[in-house]
Amino acid sequence: MELKFSRLRRWLFALCQARSGQCLQQREHR
Repeated sequence: MELKFSRLRRWLFALCQARSGQCLQQREHR
């Protein structure tokens, strides 16, 4: 399970970077 989470986290991080770090702002909004 941990391995899967790590891969998902990396995938999300890559997507966030492509969005110019918009993911960080969304996380705070949540």
